[in-house]
Amino acid sequence: DHPCFLQHRQTINQAVQLFYAQEDRFPKTLKELVDQRYLPQLPEAPAGMRFVYNPQTGQVGVVREAASPPAR
Repeated sequence: DHPCFLQHRQTINQAVQLFYAQEDRFPKTLKELVDQRYLPQLPEAPAGMRFVYNPQTGQVGVVREAASPPAR
C-alpha cells in the first residue's frame, strides 16, 4: 500500500473511533464524519481505488474500482 494512502485510512479510522466514543454508535456513512465535523473532508483514495466502510463494524478498507462497462 502507498504510505500516503495508509495515512488517509488511519485518519478515517481514528475519526470513526472518536465518533463511536462520543456518539455510542458507528457513523452510518463516511460522509457523516464530515457532516458531524469529525473530519474536515474525506481524504482522496488513490487513483483506481475507493474507500469502503462497514457501518456495523466501523471497519474502513479499500477496494479497486470496478472497470466501467463499455457504453452501449
